[in-house]
Amino acid sequence: MHTVQLLFVEANTHQEAVEIVDSKINDWEGHWSDWHAIGGRWSGIFGENHPDVINYKNEPELFEKHLNDFVEGRKKRLEECLQRFEEGGKSLSQFVDTYNPEIFDIDMNLYSLKCMVKVLAGDWTYDSCFFDLEAYSETLVPFRERVATRPEKQFVVAVDFHF
Repeated sequence: MHTVQLLFVEANTHQEAVEIVDSKINDWEGHWSDWHAIGGRWSGIFGENHPDVINYKNEPELFEKHLNDFVEGRKKRLEECLQRFEEGGKSLSQFVDTYNPEIFDIDMNLYSLKCMVKVLAGDWTYDSCFFDLEAYSETLVPFRERVATRPEKQFVVAVDFHF
């Protein structure tokens, strides 16, 4: 399966931003993705002038538009995970009450809850939609702090992840 994510980095140029993303992902990759491509299936996501990379200072409106879209995408994924869990008809109490360490019994409803909790707890997963590679953070706080002081060095790179 494939997912696109926005990755935030600090760089001097578009090319350097891509190189930093590639380097950091190659050093880290493997936790949930087996390979990636800059842009990939989503090449051109930011338009013809900036197919896979945007600089905050040069294009703040475009940057914020895509960021807001991906924030909404993360919220939607969380809501979908919660809905799948709730549709399973089994409460958390029931999972605890019937827990048996002698039996591996994870169903898709519990898996949906696990996916939701991982994102809410700050883990970088295929459901994250965006991630700050400078701060290794799923929150926007470090990125916003850097934008306030060095907007010309803030880039977002669209990456197609396979998992």
